[in-house]
Amino acid sequence: MQNWAASAGTVDLNREIIRPPHSAEPRILVTTSNFSLRKSELRMLFHLSILAAHQRLWLSSPYFIPEINVRRALIAAKRRGVDVRVLTMGHRNDKPLVYAVAREHYRELLENDIQIYEYQPSMMHAKSLLIDDRWVSTGSTNVDPRSFYENDELNVSLSDPGLIQHVEQFLLESFDRSRLITLKDWQRRSRWQQLQGKTGFLVREFL
Repeated sequence: MQNWAASAGTVDLNREIIRPPHSAEPRILVTTSNFSLRKSELRMLFHLSILAAHQRLWLSSPYFIPEINVRRALIAAKRRGVDVRVLTMGHRNDKPLVYAVAREHYRELLENDIQIYEYQPSMMHAKSLLIDDRWVSTGSTNVDPRSFYENDELNVSLSDPGLIQHVEQFLLESFDRSRLITLKDWQRRSRWQQLQGKTGFLVREFL
């Protein structure tokens, strides 16, 4: 309805249209972008979900450029014993500069034993967040400044055993098709990629 109002200039708020139907199905939380550089409901969704993790925190984001508060939350989760894994794009990708900038953020995470998997067969475009065995969020949102503050994004989040199992299986299969990056791997990246990453880091909000 937000997009329709922006395009058409009008929106129908008739009670019969906006009233949710009664259903025994799990309730779904829908979180959209709010086009603000000062706050982001999507960033809050990810941050609070990370803080809520007790056993497992698996996320997939092809464009993975976490801001400092997200990195700190991931590291804090790892330190309290959570299994933290990140699935992201590898050398087969559609944005080499974004890939180089993303890799500039690896060091702090790798030094804190967070597992980063780079998908190998092709470009990986799935976005998901799996918390323990109780919460899953998926949609169009990457863990990067553009998704949190600028792009028109939407995520749906719910506690549904069927979907949780489906996302878990997808991530397990994807981990098997990925390369687990070590700190030595990161240190051995090419000088050209280092230059790209350090230069792009300065304008990461616009990538």
